[in-house]
Amino acid sequence: MAQLIKLENYISRYEHDIYRYPGKFIQMKKKRWEVVKEGYDKAAGEGGSLKSLETLKHEFVEDVYFFQLRWASSTLKAKSDLDSRYKFDSWLKFYLLKFPDNYLILYKPVFQFRQAPVELDIIIISPMAVWCVTLQEGEDGGVFQGDSSRFWRKVEGEEVRKVLSPMVSNHRTFRLVSQLLEQYMPEPLPVRRVILSPSSFIEFPDAPASVEIIDRRRARGWYEGMKKQASPLKFVQLKTAGLLLDHCQTIAFER
Repeated sequence: MAQLIKLENYISRYEHDIYRYPGKFIQMKKKRWEVVKEGYDKAAGEGGSLKSLETLKHEFVEDVYFFQLRWASSTLKAKSDLDSRYKFDSWLKFYLLKFPDNYLILYKPVFQFRQAPVELDIIIISPMAVWCVTLQEGEDGGVFQGDSSRFWRKVEGEEVRKVLSPMVSNHRTFRLVSQLLEQYMPEPLPVRRVILSPSSFIEFPDAPASVEIIDRRRARGWYEGMKKQASPLKFVQLKTAGLLLDHCQTIAFER
């Protein structure tokens, strides 16, 4: 499960010590699962367990998800008002579950740029790159027809309508992240761009080479490729995360 290091403009434990909490989370998650699994094995051996192992894993993931929400909205001395919708945000959970523990995610962070708040898309920091991901949400089997204009066509059955191109916010996220990394890091991680539509198709034959179009045809392969970057957390990865967190807006109050 990827780590949620920033959620909107909420206070996060990671922003106070980015070099400590990622490793602490991995250790905590491993120890918690060992305790849960040990209890299950013991109960099953005594004939007292009524839950399957898959059910137990699902419950464990749910517990860790809510734990992440706490870390992404509070510290020991301060907290932010967590919007209850995040407890049921299927897309936030989707991103966290699709990637391993060594991936760090900023979910719709608000950056302070030139003294003004700027809302960005999803930023995923892997050991090898920084991914600026824009979700293009659509119906299962729907089609988006993309081009270089500000609007795309969304086709669902007989209905066709215009929607704002995801390239707009994706470029904004990419530009800001790239500028910060190039300004403050001598050898920054490469910054990649992705338009992601897990359920729908995207027709964009003239898409810029700098942008990866990942629709339902390529989604599974992309996830698997990302997971294969099996590497421990890297110093440059944590440094990158710390730099981005330093430029995020935070709104919180003392406990």
